[in-house]
Amino acid sequence: MSRGAALGLGVTAWLLVVLSLTRAFAGEVVCDDRSCLDLSLLKQNLVSGLKDKVEGYALIVGDLPPAFGGLAQTSSDAPPHGVAMTPQSLSNVASLSKVLTTVALLQALERRKLTIDSKIAPFLYPDWPRGPNIEQITFRDLVTHHSGFRGALDPSDQHYPDCGSTLYSNLKAQIAFGIEPENRDIPLYCNSSFGLIRELLPQLEGRKDIAAERDEGKRARKSAQFYIDYMNERVFRRVLGAPRACKRTSPSDYALAYSSPTDSTPGHEWSDGTLICGASNWVLSAKDLHALFSALGRGGRLLSEAARTTMSCQRLGWDNGVRPADCPEGNLCKHGAVGYFPAPDAPYQAIRTYAGLFTCNTPVVLIANSPLPSQPDDALTFVRDALKRATLDHAPKGARHCAKAQFELATKCVTLAPGQIAMRVGAEAAIAHGIKPTALHVTVSGLPEGVSTKWIETQLLARHVRGAAGFLEFSASPAAPSGHALARVTATSGAASYSTAVDVTVGGSCPAHAQCQALCGETAPRCGSGEACSQTAPLCLPPQR
Repeated sequence: MSRGAALGLGVTAWLLVVLSLTRAFAGEVVCDDRSCLDLSLLKQNLVSGLKDKVEGYALIVGDLPPAFGGLAQTSSDAPPHGVAMTPQSLSNVASLSKVLTTVALLQALERRKLTIDSKIAPFLYPDWPRGPNIEQITFRDLVTHHSGFRGALDPSDQHYPDCGSTLYSNLKAQIAFGIEPENRDIPLYCNSSFGLIRELLPQLEGRKDIAAERDEGKRARKSAQFYIDYMNERVFRRVLGAPRACKRTSPSDYALAYSSPTDSTPGHEWSDGTLICGASNWVLSAKDLHALFSALGRGGRLLSEAARTTMSCQRLGWDNGVRPADCPEGNLCKHGAVGYFPAPDAPYQAIRTYAGLFTCNTPVVLIANSPLPSQPDDALTFVRDALKRATLDHAPKGARHCAKAQFELATKCVTLAPGQIAMRVGAEAAIAHGIKPTALHVTVSGLPEGVSTKWIETQLLARHVRGAAGFLEFSASPAAPSGHALARVTATSGAASYSTAVDVTVGGSCPAHAQCQALCGETAPRCGSGEACSQTAPLCLPPQR
């Protein structure tokens, strides 16, 4: 090859590198109407906090290449050199399982034309004894930890059934014990609430043969297998193209739990979790999690638009559905944690997991197989700190803004206090080419009782934009009862018609002023005597009647 030809190839290669870097830079910062997120910086912050500080890790931020390092199994378990941690390494993902179980539940409810506010009582096994007030519990209560189930996570506390256990026998005991109605007002993180979904799904899907099984050991095995099969059919095969399990299925591609990179104690493997799956125990990889949460945030493979809007606005299955301050404002997140002491004086071994949907529904997932270096040792704190340092208050050149639908509301989550008038939500309609832009006609159906809307058009957008903009004004009458509904907004302009879902809640408050900031976070308002703060918006609400 001549020197000129070689030089030409070199220049071509350099241009391709520059072009690829330019494209990469343009897609590494994403912006919504609140702020921008530097995905590369977020990834860098996470990696710098994990590298050489945990035994092994794998993380994926948006569509950036995965980052991973360390060992899934050390030489103590896989001599002579151990097994490297990769994005394909499987692990018990702990409480991230709750989000996936919520997805399956919403699918089942939608098929039966039920809502999250439907009661669970008709779908309990007929032969389970029912304690006081069980008939009050709704599906929403289960996936937001408002079931009213009580009890220390210490199984030695004999006064209550163990709230941390998802064994069939313990779930039956929870129902037999009953609840105090006031306990539904204050959430208590309780694995039993999600374990119970495993026992409700067969009834929701009409599997009377499982309820008819009188041998409760056999029934527990049948319901567990039904849940596993259901999740594989409705969730995992749809996105991953393959089934998953609640137990270890690979001798090598599996991350054991360790205490630190410097400890030589053999790692811990969790036993088969098939009979207790639902709240925890699904075995997945970082690559699996990224695909699943991408599908949940960006598309319709798992949930309809209506179900996805409800899950997002009501924070069903997410950590900020229990404690809103747990997740960065405007984002959804879930963390998982499982741990083990191999001996009373031995170091604590742990798995830490995280999945979130950040700016523009960007998925962020993490698996680490030893305690995290943050204080406290939890993925919520660790990721929140990294995210804060990667959030920008301006849009740099090349930043990518969230894609907008043809008819776009500034928010799909509306929370009103009774008597609140004129909460305005901005809206834009991009008119399809070939259709002359005309004034929008906007209607809303399916609103909660006592709520009304008014469309206020502000302008026809510039010709090159081809659209119209305005405000959708929501009002709640003083007598409006506390309630929730998924409304449908329809906008028409000439021959064009657009439709979207909006989640509308009246009430939905943290129940007591003294606990308001603990539950709703530091940004919650300081409400007056007799008032409470909203879980989903910075406003004060009167006590629920």
